[in-house]
Amino acid sequence: MESEHSKNQHQSNPISEPDEKKIYKPRTAEKLKTVTVLSIDGGGTRGIIPAMALLHLEKYLQVHDKDDNLRISDYFDVISGSGMGSIIAGMLTVPDDHHKKRPRYSMQQILDSLINEIFYTFPNITSSLFYKFFGGGRPQVKFKQINL
Repeated sequence: MESEHSKNQHQSNPISEPDEKKIYKPRTAEKLKTVTVLSIDGGGTRGIIPAMALLHLEKYLQVHDKDDNLRISDYFDVISGSGMGSIIAGMLTVPDDHHKKRPRYSMQQILDSLINEIFYTFPNITSSLFYKFFGGGRPQVKFKQINL
């Protein structure tokens, strides 16, 4: 008498013996198109942290590829962001006046603009209100440039 276990062994198992026509075959490398995406978080109220990280990355890539004219946007197909990250993304993708396919700003220029123009020009409203109501005047904070 044959056991039920041995009967099951003789039956074909569709999972272990797939039909040759139905086997998934991954696409070859020639058919694949890689899309690189840079998504920049807002970085809080100041946005300095993602800008500093991108500056460090840009400098590393320039040293690695031995080309000081490379920009962070040369390495990405899509660049987006949220909050202050969207401002950085926009600045990364502004085309140069003379070479439309090249970015206008380096990451150092973007960081300098953020520090000297945007953050200093538009102070934090809540801190202004706090000092207005509780005295002491608004503190004059100037950011100094940090070179990596």
